[in-house]
Amino acid sequence: MMHNAACIAAMAFSNASVGVNHALAHAFGARFGVAHGRANALMLPHVIAYNASVPTKFLPSPYQKGYNAHKKYATVADLLGLGGNTVAEKVKNLVTATERLLDQLGFPRSIADLGISKEEFERAMPDLTRLAFDDPSWRSNPRMPLMSELAELYWKAYQGRGPATVAEPTQQQTALQETK
Repeated sequence: MMHNAACIAAMAFSNASVGVNHALAHAFGARFGVAHGRANALMLPHVIAYNASVPTKFLPSPYQKGYNAHKKYATVADLLGLGGNTVAEKVKNLVTATERLLDQLGFPRSIADLGISKEEFERAMPDLTRLAFDDPSWRSNPRMPLMSELAELYWKAYQGRGPATVAEPTQQQTALQETK
């Protein structure tokens, strides 16, 4: 099944661009021998929050005249039934849901959890940020990243997500368990 999922994912991102998350994961994964999917997962909540915030730089194009990534993330939250009354609340709920999913799947909470020392990571930062910035993957990202922003995203992933919390089962999950 994983082969089919990987093939479908490859077909999807071959017809669209993958963004800054992949650029960060390419450089980090290659440097520290971390599988690409794991490296992407470590970065994902931080990149969603980053992309949903107001860009430092915005370069309009014929395809995108205004910044609307935050609204698209809010739409994803709505489609997933995550709740929220404002765009900001919906984006926060999407980030939280992403973190919970990663916890349920047993992904590490931080780069530090992989056993990479702060000193080793700090020494790698100039190369990581340069490689991520030079990676063509981010060119379609809704925000044009500055090198300092890429470094900040790496440090956020190094420090990790918030404290693990046990998610309360939803009414739907409870009803499913009662029918088993």
